[in-house]
Amino acid sequence: MYIKHLFQFLIFAMLSSSLVGCISFGMTEKKCQELNAYEYGNKTALHEIDENIFNKHKKRCTQKYQITLNQINYDKGYKQGIKELCTHQGGYNLGLSGTVYRKTCSKKSEPEFLTGYKDGRIEHLEKEVANWKAKVRSARLSGALTAIQSQSKRRK
Repeated sequence: MYIKHLFQFLIFAMLSSSLVGCISFGMTEKKCQELNAYEYGNKTALHEIDENIFNKHKKRCTQKYQITLNQINYDKGYKQGIKELCTHQGGYNLGLSGTVYRKTCSKKSEPEFLTGYKDGRIEHLEKEVANWKAKVRSARLSGALTAIQSQSKRRK
């Protein structure tokens, strides 16, 4: 079960990073031409990314390259993404990724989503705590080694 969740999280992380790459670096003419508005809307919903980013891309593509991005397909993809997000598994994936929930789900689907989100969020935070503990241990060991080396030099 853990491996299944880990695998799902890795897929979620890879999709998220590819979408963030598109968002972070602006829209080139090639990106405007190749953008699949449905898929973009779907990922925007699944990763709880600000919807206004699509409007900014749409404006840039139109003004700079005279390329029109399909708002209708984006809206359909976004709607489908919300359906996928607002499930127990969608909540779990979002919580596990460390993303903060922005109250996107309907009142009807939110209880199931929140149960999964809580489980994923707890797992994410447990990993974060373990990571920080390891960093503290490493810093302590590094400090201890420095102290030992310092004492060793003074003895010489």
